Amino acid sequence: MLRTIYWSFKNFLMGYNDIQSLQDRHNNWLSTLDYYAEDLNNLHNRLSQLIIYDTNADAYRDIEQFENEFEVQQQKILELIQRVKSSMHGCAIELQDDAGKIADELVQDMKCIKTGLDTVEKKVIRLRKSFHAFLSTVEET
Repeated sequence: MLRTIYWSFKNFLMGYNDIQSLQDRHNNWLSTLDYYAEDLNNLHNRLSQLIIYDTNADAYRDIEQFENEFEVQQQKILELIQRVKSSMHGCAIELQDDAGKIADELVQDMKCIKTGLDTVEKKVIRLRKSFHAFLSTVEET
């Protein structure tokens, strides 16, 4: 098992892949991004309810800050989705043309996508936690 994982990782670093594993990787990234986009939509909807029902002037500053951060993260997610789709297309063309070898630029792009995905994931989780903490203080008043 460990040998298979090592071989798979080594092939990825060398740029050799099969179309199915690349599609699976890209589809996994797209599913993860969709999940976080939906999560942000749910948080934004809850925020919209606060705007309607909460008239606390101090809370409006925090509400605006959360709204801005939700929009920033949504935009980053949309950009990553486009990048994943572009990478998926580029990999499919490369695999067809070069018998399983992926150009170094595409391998680097996939590493950057993974890094971007990890960053968005951490930011959304942190944002969700701070928003829930904010909700608990607002709902207590």
